[in-house]
Order: sequence, then C-alpha cells, then structure tokens
Amino acid sequence: PDTGKEVEVPDLVGMTFDEAVREVGSSSTGKVTFTVTIAKYEYDDNAPKDTIISQTPAGGGKVKRSREIKVVVSKGPVVVTLKDYSGQNFQSIKKELEGLGVIVEYEEQESNGPEGEILNQDPAKGTKLGEGEKVTFYVSVSPISTRVPDFVGMESTDAINEINHSDL
Repeated sequence: PDTGKEVEVPDLVGMTFDEAVREVGSSSTGKVTFTVTIAKYEYDDNAPKDTIISQTPAGGGKVKRSREIKVVVSKGPVVVTLKDYSGQNFQSIKKELEGLGVIVEYEEQESNGPEGEILNQDPAKGTKLGEGEKVTFYVSVSPISTRVPDFVGMESTDAINEINHSDL
C-alpha cells in the first residue's frame, strides 16, 4: 500500500550482504520496509569478493511502499580459467592452482596409467574459478593386486585358514 510519504532506497553497493541486511533494517520505517535478496553472483575484477556490485532498485531513489531490493554479489576476480589437465602430473597442477588461491581436492582412481596422472576433473575445461573456489581431480593410482593361493586339494578348514591369513 502507498503510504503517501516517500522513503529513500538505501544504497547497498560495496557492502557485504550482512551489512546490507542491517542497512535495510535501519532504513525501513514503520510503514515502508525494505528487504534484500541475492539475485545472483558474478565475477568482478573491480569488486572484492562477497561485496554487492549492483542493486535493483538503485540506491537514492524514492519509494512510497515496501520494496524488495535485489542485489548482485561479487565472486571476486577470476583467478583461472580451467584447462583440460588430463594426462598431467597432479602435484605440479595442484601447486600451480593453489598458488592462485584455488582449493584443490582429489580422488584416487585405479588405472594402468602412470601413478599421479590426472585422469579427469570437475568442473570441466573452460570453467572460470575465483579465489577460494574448488576443483576436484581424479588421479591415477596403481591397481591393488593380491596373490591368490592355490586351494586345490586342501581341506576346507585349511583353505579358510589360508584365506584369513592372506587378507583376502
């Protein structure tokens, strides 16, 4: 409902979301209240991570009724656009990406390829990452092989004992 009294929309650009929530609370009056919601996150080379880049409606405008202010929050600058790292050594890629501030995780996968070789990754080639974002690599490890004893001609209790002692 139109209150008849104009209230200025708070300017939230440059604030964190928590600061913006406090600001809209203090800018609200008894009849005109503001709420703030995140519309989306975007990379921005000029805005620190977790700060508001833009808002709708813009700050400084006048309204006569309660409004939701939608904001776009910075993911910070892009620090790397992922390549296809398949076939490369995990440790060297890990060092390179961690040096840029990317969180590097891995999962081992049995493979006949060289130990420590990257088999796959998530997210895929071409994905942009900012500082503190994560990439997971699937890294080659040698298959575990176990010698299976010859049980032919053994009594079943002897075979069971052999199995228990062989960690099969």
